[in-house]
Amino acid sequence: MLVTYDILQKVPSKAIQKQNQIDEHTACDWFQFCRDVVLDFIESKSEMIGGQEEVVEIDKSKFGKRKYHRGHYVKGQWVFGGVERGTGRTFLVAVHDRSAQTLIGLIKQ
Repeated sequence: MLVTYDILQKVPSKAIQKQNQIDEHTACDWFQFCRDVVLDFIESKSEMIGGQEEVVEIDKSKFGKRKYHRGHYVKGQWVFGGVERGTGRTFLVAVHDRSAQTLIGLIKQ
């Protein structure tokens, strides 16, 4: 529980390892588990938005990590989402490809 709290407080990984006396691999696994839980929660709370006379702003972004915290991003996950103006309602969907066919299908959905 303390490790999860520290992760949410954005405590650096090395400090979490030292404070809680855990191995680097254990910390890495727990960080990944927390990211997966957050992604599952966000996806489950996504809802259909838009409609007649509604404006929805959409965008895509890649979430990943940089090698040695430098340079361009390497492995990661593309996420497509939107926000409805006025209400602030949102949707987020993890996508494996950014093809027009995939994104247009999600927009219609």
